[in-house]
Parts: sequence; structure tokens; C-alpha cells
Amino acid sequence: TLEISNTEVEVDANDNPIVREKKLKAIFTNCIIDGNKNDELQFSKNENDEFIFSFKNCMLKYSNTDNDPLYDFTNTSLYSDILLNGKMHFKNTDINEFQIGEENEGIDKADLTNALKTPLDIIETDRTLTPDIGAYQHITFEKEN
Repeated sequence: TLEISNTEVEVDANDNPIVREKKLKAIFTNCIIDGNKNDELQFSKNENDEFIFSFKNCMLKYSNTDNDPLYDFTNTSLYSDILLNGKMHFKNTDINEFQIGEENEGIDKADLTNALKTPLDIIETDRTLTPDIGAYQHITFEKEN
């Protein structure tokens, strides 16, 4: 779902790779990183340039147990107030309906200061009191007959 890299690879007119190393600063707040794989987060870091990232009040899906310090979810300078492998509950991912439902663990767990920068979610629902993690405030899904 999400790859973070400070290296850019392009192909020239003769299909030869052109590698460019770049400084990276990526800050994620109130985001949901989820998908069909066990690990939906990947880092690709060159040691020559800055590689700055952080996740705050995010839901992350990652189950690998390697010892790479980039994936040290206990490191609060990189990961603060995250829900690792928390319960997701979306309306219908098969047809890209990603509204979260009442069983989602990210309800009321978004960073309020950041949520106030966008006081309405993407379908114009207020998120200024108790914002949920993600692009939507949670809803109650109608039961199908």
C-alpha cells in the first residue's frame, strides 16, 4: 500500500535506469495504511541522503518481525499513538467504499489538532469534536435484507 523511499528511479529513452538519491521528509497523521497483504508498509532507504518520516495517530498493517529499526513501532520519535494491526471495518472495499464502520478501532483516536485543519471529512461530515483516524468519520452501515 505504501512505499517510502529517498531514491527515485526513472528510465531514459534507451530504457536505461537513472537513479537519483533525494532528501525525504514524510509526515503522516490520522492515516489508515491497510490492504490485502500482511505488510502494507515498506521503506527503501539510501544512506547518502536524509530519510525523515513519522506516523502519528495512524492505523498501520504490518506483521513482519524483522529487526530493521525503521520498523521499530515502539520508537515514539517515529511512531506515536499508532494502532498496529488494529481492527479495520470498512463499508465495502470491493467497490472502494472506505467509510469506516462502528467496529473500526480508529474511532475517536485521531489527533484533534491535525483534524481541525480539515474540519469536514471528504463527504462533509464534521470532525471537530472527536475525530476518527482516516479520511471519514465512522458511520452505521445499513443492514441488507
